[in-house]
Amino acid sequence: MAFQTINGNMSRGGGIILNNLYAGRIVWNKVRMVKDPVTRKRLSRPNPKDQYKIVEAPHLRIVDDVTFNAAPAVKVERRRDGTPATAQKARAPKRVFSVLIKCGCCGGGMSSNGADRGGVRIQCSAYKESGSCKNGRRVYLDDIEALAVKGLRQHLPHPEA
Repeated sequence: MAFQTINGNMSRGGGIILNNLYAGRIVWNKVRMVKDPVTRKRLSRPNPKDQYKIVEAPHLRIVDDVTFNAAPAVKVERRRDGTPATAQKARAPKRVFSVLIKCGCCGGGMSSNGADRGGVRIQCSAYKESGSCKNGRRVYLDDIEALAVKGLRQHLPHPEA
């Protein structure tokens, strides 16, 4: 089960821990759907809490109100720095050049494609996930990093760098 399935989103009240149904309340009209004029895709936008429609359904209750209302407080308390955690903060790159390495063909990101005795191999994410890039080449991450460090050493001694 995914982390998001259990914890959900505090602002939208999603996830198992924040699901009002377990406290005996059916809530709808939390979001409205709008169409992006450029991509023509439907996007969900949260509605203000005063527009929510709430109906009590005590026959569906599996958690008492005290426990249900304590769950968000426990979530906030368990955060690392006490402020809302973002996905970017939670997952810092493991390698120095992780976010800087791009595909030379499409400019997309590169992702891990397994490892062997030679080390971790990376490949264009667009090629791997959707096939929208024609660059299927796999390269060793250690080789890329070694080339980058070598280039930095060559250019840094120059005063203009």
